[in-house]
Amino acid sequence: DMPPTAEAQAAASVSLSLDMPCTNGESGCGLANDVFATENGVAYVTDSMNGRIFKVENGAMEEVVISDPTLLDWVDSAFPFGINGLVVYEEGKLIASNSGAGTIVHVDLVTGEATNVEIIEGDVGGADGLLFSKGRLYLITGTAIDVLESDNGWKKATVAGSINIDQSASGETATTATWGGTDEEIYVSFVRFGDLFGEVGANADQSLIAKVTLTGEIPSIPTLPTITPDTASLGQLTETYRVPAKYPEGIAYDRANNRFLLGSLTS
Repeated sequence: DMPPTAEAQAAASVSLSLDMPCTNGESGCGLANDVFATENGVAYVTDSMNGRIFKVENGAMEEVVISDPTLLDWVDSAFPFGINGLVVYEEGKLIASNSGAGTIVHVDLVTGEATNVEIIEGDVGGADGLLFSKGRLYLITGTAIDVLESDNGWKKATVAGSINIDQSASGETATTATWGGTDEEIYVSFVRFGDLFGEVGANADQSLIAKVTLTGEIPSIPTLPTITPDTASLGQLTETYRVPAKYPEGIAYDRANNRFLLGSLTS
């Protein structure tokens, strides 16, 4: 259940500089957003503007593995930002977040079928980066890490709890995350989206990374969301770091060298 090595993730990130092809065969279309690298060197990249997932191998975008309406944004057509984060949770199967529609989508890479996951309890608004471990999906939602569980192959899911990581007071939004040295440590990267639109605040040349330590099992909650989860039993934000990087929208942790690898929205 642990993620691929940082070296594999770093190698895959190079491919994000490649032009995303248009549907008419020309180049320069789309918005490469998230990337998930598998242990065998294959990576999958989301195209947020066109509802597509690309397969990347040997430094080149090999093919569109899926292009589906469930990965598009039907809420705000003026800014069609749909599929965002993704995670391969077992061979041939992945889960993606659709930030524009406020949904998560299950994708079968073998059949090419994409279906919205029905959320039984709670909601997944603000869905961005994803992590997966021990049968649980960890969803970064801007101010929290929502923990989802499913007992039927991710056709349906329940928001079993939430970990508060709210840093909105300083104008920072949690976007993506990576595992640390163990599957009990999560490092979350934050972006000040206001800075991108001229609302420059303090620490303009630095970005926030927060360490979240998972501290226990999800409590039994019979009637979500009317009963608030005890977030302390899930995990808590234990440390924060300021790093000399602007707008990190992707993060990986290099365990061997104890360092972060960051992808930036801008240069």
